[in-house]
Amino acid sequence: MTKAAERLRRGDYYCRRLGVHLSWVADLGGWWDETDFHETRDTGFLLARLEKLWQRVPRTKPLSIGVVLLDLVPAGQHQPDLFAPDTNRRQKLSPLIDRINGRYGRCAIGFGLFPPDVRSFKGHAAFHRVPERWEF
Repeated sequence: MTKAAERLRRGDYYCRRLGVHLSWVADLGGWWDETDFHETRDTGFLLARLEKLWQRVPRTKPLSIGVVLLDLVPAGQHQPDLFAPDTNRRQKLSPLIDRINGRYGRCAIGFGLFPPDVRSFKGHAAFHRVPERWEF
């Protein structure tokens, strides 16, 4: 989720929906759910929405898991939410983390604590495209 949100900001977009899809081993089919919200590119907000969706996932061993950011809005057409109490402050945090990671290396700082075996993972997951240099 954090990488998808980082790509959203790099492309200078906001999104209005988040989708999660899973497929299971032994070809047991798939599962899809999504949530909508006021347009954002805030990683913390998207992680919280993903956590709510994740609570509804059937508890079967997955073969693959994916997140999709939908209803993209170019930054030039972004309409801030005037009624959100701390939107401006939160919107500044994710780009700041992007800058720190750009300067000191990917995963130098992130959202929350990672287990020790996850810290070494630099995000080389398949995304149906050739990764850009900054992603390593």
